[in-house]
Amino acid sequence: MNRPPGGSLAPRLAPATIVTVEHDPLRDDGRRYAARLRRAGVEVEEWRYPGLAHGTLSLLGRIGAAERMLTDLAHSLRRVLHRPAIEGSTPANDRQQPALEDAP
Repeated sequence: MNRPPGGSLAPRLAPATIVTVEHDPLRDDGRRYAARLRRAGVEVEEWRYPGLAHGTLSLLGRIGAAERMLTDLAHSLRRVLHRPAIEGSTPANDRQQPALEDAP
């Protein structure tokens, strides 16, 4: 992506949530990516889970850590969706959508 003339990429990029677990070959890549986004001025929420392994979310219903991770991710997404993207705009989830029978 090309940087806008005289500007930063940050205003064009959505906030990011980066999740890493201790036992994952991609952990360090995730942490570096989060740092790069922050340096570029992007809002980053970073979740680190010590003691967990790659694929933890696939264990939903079997281990409590997977439930907690999913809950944390849902809260992060909710925070982003509940705030206006542009001052004065309405959050996406508050916009009125036509009922299916009213849709063109």
